[in-house]
Amino acid sequence: MIDSFEVKVRHQVERLKSQDYPAIEAEVTQKRLAWLAQNRPTQKGQAPVSPRQAYQLLFFDYMGLSAADLPVVEETDTQIAWLSQNPCPTLQACLRLGLDTRTVCRAAYEKSTQTFLSYLDPQLRFVRNYEEIRPYAQHCRESILRVDFNAAIVYGVSIEVIGGVLSEECRALYLEA
Repeated sequence: MIDSFEVKVRHQVERLKSQDYPAIEAEVTQKRLAWLAQNRPTQKGQAPVSPRQAYQLLFFDYMGLSAADLPVVEETDTQIAWLSQNPCPTLQACLRLGLDTRTVCRAAYEKSTQTFLSYLDPQLRFVRNYEEIRPYAQHCRESILRVDFNAAIVYGVSIEVIGGVLSEECRALYLEA
């Protein structure tokens, strides 16, 4: 009997062999938005979702992952960063097919993750550090940031992300705003 993780890996292998990245991205985005519409309908006057709440909704409620596989390494009111160490069907499928996870994850899964976060709060941003991604590292370093666009516009600050984290210069300007 094949375990459920192996079934997921085989599904990913078939998906990556039979669909282009935009098609995968569209399919995953639709699935995530349908889940949100059913499980988290938007309401007028709803309080903004914190980066921590978005992290929990995406990984624990939607994906059903374990906190032990996603240790948080940094957290403030405006950011949460973690190291994804969970069993990953996409990683295993890429290894089997000789594909680069840096390409596959960016092209097929990053926008669907951003769409999930934007549904919760348009000021939330998903960031993956492509220098710390499996199998090139022991984990995938990822984060969710809250970007205050009003402060950025008022103070003329451009928020830029370098290597998956806010540059120190931008972080200092952003936090001062």
